[in-house]
Amino acid sequence: MQDLTTIQFEDIQNKDSYIQCITIPGTSAATSTNYGYVLTARQVALEIIGVLEKHETAGSDGGAVTLDVVKVPNGTAISAGTTVLASTFNLKSTANTYVYKQGRDLSTASDIRYLQIGESVALKTSGTLTAVAGVHVCIYYRPAHNGTYR
Repeated sequence: MQDLTTIQFEDIQNKDSYIQCITIPGTSAATSTNYGYVLTARQVALEIIGVLEKHETAGSDGGAVTLDVVKVPNGTAISAGTTVLASTFNLKSTANTYVYKQGRDLSTASDIRYLQIGESVALKTSGTLTAVAGVHVCIYYRPAHNGTYR
């Protein structure tokens, strides 16, 4: 057991989780080139612990319309990124409803949720984004391999 008198502020701070949000406002969300990088691990490795998505207007195209959150290694195109989700977000679902994915809703593949320094998280769409509007995504993360408060 660790002597409590030796705990440093950094030991506590390195367990905190953080949130990085991005909003693609209004009809800008109907253009796939408006989606891109959300977060980059710059100083320490990170662990993705949750992803929240909400859109104001659902897509109306006849085919599937989805939003994926992908891990992108440094020097790799977003299109070649690897999903951090067990299943993508359906942009044709009910508008103005938050969808939060954590735990088993995230990829169970080894180390996909972990970003090494220089790796990024990005948004990638598929399908025709007809009528999609006001997309809001938050990435919940914390420094990797530092445990929790419990």
